Amino acid sequence: MLKYALLTRSYLADFLKNLRKEDLEELKYHFKEEFEEKFIDLCLQNEKYSYLLVDDNNLPVALGGVVKIDCSGLKIGQIWLLSTKNFYKYKKSVLSCVLDKISKFKQEYDFLYNYIYFTNFNSDAWLKKVGFKFVELKNEKFKLFYFTNKKGEKIDIRRFACK
Repeated sequence: MLKYALLTRSYLADFLKNLRKEDLEELKYHFKEEFEEKFIDLCLQNEKYSYLLVDDNNLPVALGGVVKIDCSGLKIGQIWLLSTKNFYKYKKSVLSCVLDKISKFKQEYDFLYNYIYFTNFNSDAWLKKVGFKFVELKNEKFKLFYFTNKKGEKIDIRRFACK
Protein backbone atom coordinates (compact mmCIF):
# COMPACT_ATOMS: atom_id res chain seq x y z
CA MET A 1 0.00 0.00 0.00
CA LEU A 2 1.29 3.44 -0.91
CA LYS A 3 0.72 6.67 0.96
CA TYR A 4 1.73 10.29 0.58
CA ALA A 5 4.49 11.58 2.85
CA LEU A 6 5.72 15.06 3.68
CA LEU A 7 8.93 16.03 1.94
CA THR A 8 11.95 16.07 4.22
CA ARG A 9 15.69 16.14 3.52
CA SER A 10 15.87 12.61 4.92
CA TYR A 11 13.16 11.22 2.63
CA LEU A 12 14.69 12.99 -0.35
CA ALA A 13 18.17 11.62 0.44
CA ASP A 14 16.71 8.10 0.67
CA PHE A 15 14.84 8.71 -2.56
CA LEU A 16 18.06 9.66 -4.37
CA LYS A 17 19.94 6.62 -2.99
CA ASN A 18 17.38 4.32 -4.60
CA LEU A 19 16.63 6.27 -7.76
CA ARG A 20 16.10 4.31 -10.97
CA LYS A 21 19.15 4.44 -13.25
CA GLU A 22 17.17 6.23 -15.99
CA ASP A 23 16.14 9.02 -13.64
CA LEU A 24 19.58 9.27 -12.05
CA GLU A 25 21.14 9.87 -15.47
CA GLU A 26 18.61 12.62 -16.17
CA LEU A 27 19.28 14.39 -12.86
CA LYS A 28 23.03 14.24 -13.42
CA TYR A 29 22.55 15.71 -16.90
CA HIS A 30 20.46 18.64 -15.65
CA PHE A 31 22.18 19.44 -12.35
CA LYS A 32 25.77 18.31 -13.08
CA GLU A 33 27.94 18.24 -9.96
CA GLU A 34 26.30 18.36 -6.56
CA PHE A 35 23.07 17.18 -8.20
CA GLU A 36 21.85 15.64 -4.93
CA GLU A 37 21.91 18.91 -2.97
CA LYS A 38 20.56 20.96 -5.88
CA PHE A 39 17.69 18.53 -6.42
CA ILE A 40 16.80 18.36 -2.73
CA ASP A 41 16.81 22.15 -2.42
CA LEU A 42 14.60 22.51 -5.50
CA CYS A 43 12.11 19.95 -4.17
CA LEU A 44 11.91 21.64 -0.77
CA GLN A 45 11.42 25.06 -2.41
CA ASN A 46 8.53 23.60 -4.42
CA GLU A 47 7.18 21.27 -1.71
CA LYS A 48 3.67 22.72 -1.87
CA TYR A 49 3.33 21.32 -5.41
CA SER A 50 5.37 18.11 -4.99
CA TYR A 51 4.16 14.67 -3.97
CA LEU A 52 6.16 11.84 -2.43
CA LEU A 53 4.79 8.29 -2.41
CA VAL A 54 6.19 5.85 0.16
CA ASP A 55 5.42 2.19 0.87
CA ASP A 56 4.32 0.59 4.16
CA ASN A 57 7.94 0.63 5.35
CA ASN A 58 8.19 4.38 4.59
CA LEU A 59 10.58 3.72 1.71
CA PRO A 60 10.26 6.28 -1.10
CA VAL A 61 8.76 4.93 -4.33
CA ALA A 62 7.93 7.94 -6.52
CA LEU A 63 8.20 11.70 -6.40
CA GLY A 64 6.56 14.18 -8.71
CA GLY A 65 4.58 17.32 -9.02
CA VAL A 66 4.25 20.50 -10.98
CA VAL A 67 6.25 23.71 -11.10
CA LYS A 68 4.13 26.80 -11.74
CA ILE A 69 5.39 28.97 -14.60
CA ASP A 70 4.36 32.63 -14.81
CA CYS A 71 3.41 33.44 -18.38
CA SER A 72 1.23 36.35 -19.48
CA GLY A 73 -2.10 35.28 -18.05
CA LEU A 74 -1.89 31.57 -18.80
CA LYS A 75 -1.75 28.97 -16.05
CA ILE A 76 1.34 26.97 -17.09
CA GLY A 77 2.71 23.96 -15.22
CA GLN A 78 5.90 22.00 -15.76
CA ILE A 79 4.87 18.50 -14.73
CA TRP A 80 7.45 15.94 -13.57
CA LEU A 81 7.88 12.46 -12.10
CA LEU A 82 10.86 10.42 -10.90
CA SER A 83 10.86 7.03 -9.25
CA THR A 84 13.00 4.62 -7.30
CA LYS A 85 13.82 1.00 -8.02
CA ASN A 86 10.79 0.17 -5.83
CA PHE A 87 8.57 1.56 -8.59
CA TYR A 88 8.38 -1.79 -10.36
CA LYS A 89 6.99 -3.48 -7.25
CA TYR A 90 4.19 -0.89 -7.01
CA LYS A 91 3.80 0.11 -10.66
CA LYS A 92 -0.01 -0.14 -10.78
CA SER A 93 -0.48 1.78 -7.53
CA VAL A 94 1.99 4.48 -8.54
CA LEU A 95 0.36 4.96 -11.93
CA SER A 96 -3.07 5.17 -10.29
CA CYS A 97 -1.85 7.96 -7.99
CA VAL A 98 -0.03 9.71 -10.85
CA LEU A 99 -3.09 9.57 -13.13
CA ASP A 100 -5.19 11.09 -10.34
CA LYS A 101 -2.68 13.96 -9.96
CA ILE A 102 -2.48 14.48 -13.73
CA SER A 103 -6.27 14.69 -13.89
CA LYS A 104 -6.26 17.38 -11.20
CA PHE A 105 -3.42 19.27 -12.88
CA LYS A 106 -5.30 19.22 -16.20
CA GLN A 107 -8.22 20.97 -14.50
CA GLU A 108 -6.01 23.48 -12.71
CA TYR A 109 -3.66 24.49 -15.56
CA ASP A 110 -4.20 25.78 -19.08
CA PHE A 111 -1.04 24.10 -20.28
CA LEU A 112 1.17 21.32 -18.89
CA TYR A 113 4.52 20.38 -20.35
CA ASN A 114 7.99 18.98 -19.79
CA TYR A 115 10.84 17.29 -21.58
CA ILE A 116 11.60 13.59 -21.53
CA TYR A 117 15.26 12.65 -21.44
CA PHE A 118 16.16 9.79 -23.80
CA THR A 119 16.61 7.35 -20.89
CA ASN A 120 12.87 7.64 -20.26
CA PHE A 121 11.50 7.58 -23.82
CA ASN A 122 9.64 4.38 -22.85
CA SER A 123 7.17 6.58 -20.93
CA ASP A 124 5.82 7.99 -24.21
CA ALA A 125 3.10 5.36 -24.51
CA TRP A 126 1.33 5.95 -21.20
CA LEU A 127 1.68 9.74 -21.50
CA LYS A 128 -0.04 9.56 -24.92
CA LYS A 129 -2.82 7.44 -23.39
CA VAL A 130 -3.58 10.19 -20.86
CA GLY A 131 -3.75 12.89 -23.53
CA PHE A 132 -0.26 14.34 -23.87
CA LYS A 133 1.08 15.22 -27.30
CA PHE A 134 4.73 15.14 -28.34
CA VAL A 135 7.10 17.38 -30.27
CA GLU A 136 10.34 16.04 -31.67
CA LEU A 137 13.25 18.38 -30.97
CA LYS A 138 16.52 19.07 -32.73
CA ASN A 139 18.30 17.70 -29.68
CA GLU A 140 17.55 13.98 -30.04
CA LYS A 141 18.23 13.39 -26.32
CA PHE A 142 14.89 15.07 -25.50
CA LYS A 143 11.25 15.09 -26.49
CA LEU A 144 8.78 17.77 -25.49
CA PHE A 145 5.40 16.56 -24.25
CA TYR A 146 2.42 18.77 -23.49
CA PHE A 147 -1.29 18.98 -22.75
CA THR A 148 -3.46 22.04 -23.35
CA ASN A 149 -6.95 23.03 -22.25
CA LYS A 150 -6.86 25.91 -24.72
CA LYS A 151 -8.38 24.05 -27.68
CA GLY A 152 -8.33 26.07 -30.85
CA GLU A 153 -6.11 28.73 -29.31
CA LYS A 154 -2.61 28.99 -30.71
CA ILE A 155 0.05 28.84 -28.04
CA ASP A 156 3.67 29.43 -28.99
CA ILE A 157 5.46 26.81 -26.86
CA ARG A 158 8.77 28.58 -27.37
CA ARG A 159 7.74 31.56 -25.24
CA PHE A 160 7.90 29.57 -22.01
CA ALA A 161 9.48 26.21 -22.83
CA CYS A 162 12.75 27.46 -24.28
CA LYS A 163 15.61 29.35 -22.69
